Amino acid sequence: MKASLLYRLFILLALSTSALGVLSQEDNTLLPGATEMDRDTLLLPLDQSRLMIVPFEPKMYRSEVDRYIGKRDQLSFQEIRGYFRLALDNALSIEAKKSYEIVRMHADNADVNRDLDYIYKSIGYQYREMPKPPEPEKKGLGKIANKVKGKIDELGEDKDPVEEGGRIENGQIVHVSYTQERFMATKIINQEMFNFLSPKYGTGLYLFVNQLDIRLSPGQETTSFGSDNFRREIKVHYSILSNDKTELYAGAVKRAFSGNNNSIKLIILNNFPAIATEIVRTLPVVLKPEQMETGME
Repeated sequence: MKASLLYRLFILLALSTSALGVLSQEDNTLLPGATEMDRDTLLLPLDQSRLMIVPFEPKMYRSEVDRYIGKRDQLSFQEIRGYFRLALDNALSIEAKKSYEIVRMHADNADVNRDLDYIYKSIGYQYREMPKPPEPEKKGLGKIANKVKGKIDELGEDKDPVEEGGRIENGQIVHVSYTQERFMATKIINQEMFNFLSPKYGTGLYLFVNQLDIRLSPGQETTSFGSDNFRREIKVHYSILSNDKTELYAGAVKRAFSGNNNSIKLIILNNFPAIATEIVRTLPVVLKPEQMETGME
C-alpha cells in the first residue's frame, strides 16, 4: 500500500486539477491581501526565466492530526509528513507548469538534494502579520484625509515589532498576544544563494513553501469533536522572491475541511489542488525578451 500510494496520489492530483469543482467541496480561504493583489509582470532574461519551487523543510511541519491519520492508514509520523510534503509540491508543480517553466527541488536526485540543503542553510524564517487588503480609493475629502493620516504616520515613532509571549514591565509580567492573523515568511541569510542557483538552474523566480499547518479550526468547542460541525484547517505559508532578492509577495492560504476525515488521500485530493491554485494566482506574470519584442511589433 505504501509503495504505490505516492504514485496513485500524483496521478489523482493531476486528474483533480481538471475536475476541481467535483473533488473539492471544502471551504477555501485566501488570507487578506492575496485575492486583491494585482499580478505583477516580471521581465526576465531567457536564461533566467524558470520558476523554482522549494518545498517546506521537514521541521516546518505542524500537525494535530497525525495520530488519527496514522491509526486509520497505518502510517508513521515520518511517512505522513513525507506524503504531505510531496503531495503539496506535486499540486504546486501541476498548477504552476500551466504558465511557467518549473524547477522542482523536491527530487530523487543527490545533486538536487545537496542544493536543497544549501537553500535551507541559506534562509531563515520570521513571523509577520498578514498583509491587509488594500482599501478602495477614496475621493474628495476622504482622499485628502487619507493623505493627511499618511503624513502623520510617517512622522510618528517607529513601531518595533512586539514578540508574542510575556515580558517584564515595572516588575510585572505582561502577556502579549496577537489578534491579527500571522504567517511565516522567508528571510534570506546567505545573499549569494541566488547567484548560485540562477545560472545552474536557469531560474529568476522562486516560490518558497515556508510552513504547513494542519490543525483544529480556531474557536472549536470540545463538544463538537466527532460531530458534523467538527472542522480542521490547513494553512500553507509561502514567499515569492526574484533573483534580485526582492520579495514580490508573502502570505498564506487557509482551507477548512471536515474533522471526521482522517484519510490522507482524501485530505490531499480535496484540498491541495485548490490551495495550489490560490498560491499560483499570486505569482507574477513572467515575460521573456522575445515576448516583449513580439508585443511591440
